[in-house]
Amino acid sequence: MLDKAQWPAGDELEYCRYLWDDPYTQLAIIFVGGDGCYAALRKEPTLSSRIYPAAPHPPESR
Repeated sequence: MLDKAQWPAGDELEYCRYLWDDPYTQLAIIFVGGDGCYAALRKEPTLSSRIYPAAPHPPESR
């Protein structure tokens, strides 16, 4: 699980792509972030084709 995914960093995302593409790695990556997270991640060429639709979750009331 990667938090603050609305502010993607190139090297970190490249490493995620590397792990995802490795046939010996069986993992799921959950990107968690605030407003604009999905749009920010879709702009990244290394992840664009690997990201599935977002599941928005309403903010918790305190």
